[in-house]
Amino acid sequence: MATTQENSLNEHVVELRFKPDSTILDRRGEIAKQISSSLGFSEWLIIENRVDIYTNNSQHHAFVGFSNAGYVVSDSATKDEFPDKSAKFLKLLLSPLGIGSEPHIERVGVRSKFITEFKGSFDTLVQHCTKSYLDLRPGALDALGKDVKLIDVGAPLNFIDNLGNFNTHCGPMLPGQASQFFRRKSGFPQVGLYYDIDYFLKPGRPIKSGDIVTTIIGFAKRAWERNEMTKKLILGSK
Repeated sequence: MATTQENSLNEHVVELRFKPDSTILDRRGEIAKQISSSLGFSEWLIIENRVDIYTNNSQHHAFVGFSNAGYVVSDSATKDEFPDKSAKFLKLLLSPLGIGSEPHIERVGVRSKFITEFKGSFDTLVQHCTKSYLDLRPGALDALGKDVKLIDVGAPLNFIDNLGNFNTHCGPMLPGQASQFFRRKSGFPQVGLYYDIDYFLKPGRPIKSGDIVTTIIGFAKRAWERNEMTKKLILGSK
């Protein structure tokens, strides 16, 4: 099996959905000032029902609305950058200035997307995914007809583990396809292995701030690890 990793891109977002709180709208300016100062972000934008705070290259982007809030990191250099930065943001959010230390949480989730360069053809990567990840037996194609050829594959799979629920999507991807899934619109590998993992819980009750932060850190680190395991399985990368 080919070893292929030279170029790998990633994008991560944590989002909290909470019981709507209209008083946040009255504190938008204060929230923008506190977050930009604490995180060192130079840009901010206040609109009708939310505030956005971000770096001048938009690599880091925080947002706070009256019913949801989140933090986005593009092209994290290490597995710790996103959980560390998002934890710092959450500690500001989960304070009297933000939504309080024990908000009523409807959903807490982390979605991570990765694309890793494959130095080979798209068709070859399709075969790697079929054999290593999906274990699609030759007889399955024969059942559809002798003239059938598999030209693409995508694998949406839903799981649960000790941290929570997680949905994944994995498959080969071309630059034109990748630009539909990432905030960036260029710089993608000519052929890449795409891996998308969405970890979440839907508690529907008040949750202590410390438990929320711990959950988010766990989701973020586990998502990175699962991508590494999947790459090794399909690409043979270290």
